Amino acid sequence: MTLIHTMYGHATEQAYLDHIAELHKVDPRTALSLSEQIDLFVLDQKRFKQTNMTELQFINSDATPKRQTLFVSPESVALIMDWYGAFHVGDRYVVKVDGKRAVTDGNGGLVVE
Repeated sequence: MTLIHTMYGHATEQAYLDHIAELHKVDPRTALSLSEQIDLFVLDQKRFKQTNMTELQFINSDATPKRQTLFVSPESVALIMDWYGAFHVGDRYVVKVDGKRAVTDGNGGLVVE
């Protein structure tokens, strides 16, 4: 499952889809097919990429699920990486920021080059 951190504060795809459906005055459990829900989700992801959002991806060999993706403000990247590093101390993981591997310190924090 991919996690989404949006300006609306929703943590899961389904919560976010529910929010979008509410905005459009439809119930995703009865009015939208899975295909329509996916179309809405993809469209919204594209909208976020057009705004000033950063894609932050954690690929953790020791966790389940192995891959987590968040769309966050650029100012939040370092703070989220610090939290993730503290929470997953000892795990083997890689962080990608906008698709590029991030350089981390010993605690999992972002190293600005």
